Amino acid sequence: MEETGFLKGIENFYEKRRSSGSKGYSFEPGLLPTYWSSSYPVLTYSLTGLLDAVEEDYKNNLAEFLQNGQEAATGFYKEPLSEENMPIGPVHKAEDVLWHGATFINGALHVLGKNPNYGFSILDENKDSQAMVRWLERLPWENPWKAGNFTYDMGCLMGTDFETTGNNANLYSMDAFFDWMDSNTDNETGWWNPKGNAPLYSCQFGGYHTLMVYWMYDRTIPDPEKMIESTLRLQSEDGSFSGYGCCGDMDCVDALVTLSRQFDICHGKVRKAMEKFYPYLMSCLTAEGGFRSLSDSSHVDLGWSLHAGICGQADACSTYFRTFTLSLVDEVLEIPWLEDVKWKHMDGFCHGRRPNELL
Repeated sequence: MEETGFLKGIENFYEKRRSSGSKGYSFEPGLLPTYWSSSYPVLTYSLTGLLDAVEEDYKNNLAEFLQNGQEAATGFYKEPLSEENMPIGPVHKAEDVLWHGATFINGALHVLGKNPNYGFSILDENKDSQAMVRWLERLPWENPWKAGNFTYDMGCLMGTDFETTGNNANLYSMDAFFDWMDSNTDNETGWWNPKGNAPLYSCQFGGYHTLMVYWMYDRTIPDPEKMIESTLRLQSEDGSFSGYGCCGDMDCVDALVTLSRQFDICHGKVRKAMEKFYPYLMSCLTAEGGFRSLSDSSHVDLGWSLHAGICGQADACSTYFRTFTLSLVDEVLEIPWLEDVKWKHMDGFCHGRRPNELL
């Protein structure tokens, strides 16, 4: 593998998903473009340095496309949700797409040097310390993975809303958020498991999303060594982490690499895990130029059919997540063919956020 071929492959991969009828991108060729799927190439290009070579007019037009997709009444983006394509089942619902997708769209606007046009008034009822605690206590903690997605969404949107509106109530509310989270870590694993009976993978995957919020607000991490030790237990024989695809692998690798470097701990154990993981990660890079999630299934964002990949093939989300994961592995292993890639990590309220001291 060569650096130039890798980056060109990413460009070609996303170019095939660029919509000819709008300024946006689709998750897969043939699907409707969405604002959320349009964020993936922006975030990947920013991470790899490719965004620096994109013409300013194109970047401005794409930012305008994303901004114009926002709804003034709530702050959410007007995604093409319908009865035919919205999530079905007990785990996800259409509103989850609006919350979670907004964090990626806001992140794309951030790296494009822009803000959303409006604040997120959907948050107003939680801009109070007591209301925030009540919200946290009502989360579905029997499934920490799902609860962690919600805490991530709340932290991201509160931060972006503060940047957009300057409302200090957001920060006071987030103080209550962190007080509650600090008091509810699991003594054994370091993650969050208030009900006490969830499997480790669910605690880690959900907890990682909350961990990113700690990094966004530059807060002290409660139990970093326990988090590392418990995450190491999730690595499988093939090098992956529990077999949950690009999301689970990223959640574990980022926690391991970043906490190890942030607190200068567990370096030998983390390096050994990355040496085992790296061949598996590269086996997920496809001839199309992007990454797949798993070889025997497809990645689907929150059960939404407009964000459904093809079994065993690369998709827009997996390509961003696994490219980010590769950048983390590179920090540990110093991979020779990546030495000229100018990784640029997220410093906003979005996935891929690193602690301030590692930016």
